[in-house]
Amino acid sequence: MKRFVAFCGICLVLLGIRVGNSVILELQLPYQASLSVYQSFRPTTTMPYSTVGIKTDLGKYYALRIDTIGNKKTIESILEQLQASTLQHQIVSGVQLWYAYSPLLNIKKILQGKKINVMIALSNNNIALGYPLLVGSY
Repeated sequence: MKRFVAFCGICLVLLGIRVGNSVILELQLPYQASLSVYQSFRPTTTMPYSTVGIKTDLGKYYALRIDTIGNKKTIESILEQLQASTLQHQIVSGVQLWYAYSPLLNIKKILQGKKINVMIALSNNNIALGYPLLVGSY
C-alpha cells in the first residue's frame, strides 16, 4: 500500500500537481542543468538536474535561475514546454536575449508595458533561464 501511495504521489508530481495556487512544472533539458533559487541577491540553493521542477509560485523566493548548455533549438524547446510566447528577442554584446510570457507561470513583471515572466540568455552555448527575470550575470 505504501508503494502504491508513493507511486501515485510521484505520478502527480510528474503530471504537474496544483498545491494552492502553485503548480510544479517539469522542464526536460537535453543536458544536465543547475537550478538556483534566490531569496536575496545570492543563490540560496543550487542543485544539478536534467529534469527541472519549476514551482509556479516561488513562495519565499523572488527568482529562479536555470543554467545549462545548448543552442537556439534548446531554447525553442524550453519555450514550447512552458507554452511561452516570445515578446522580444535581441542581441546585446554578442549575447542573445529572449523575453517571453508563459501563462503557466504565476509571477509576472511588466517591461515596457508587456507582461513577462521568462528571460533567457544564450552565449557560447551557455543558456541561462530566469523566472520571472534573469538574476545574476550571463
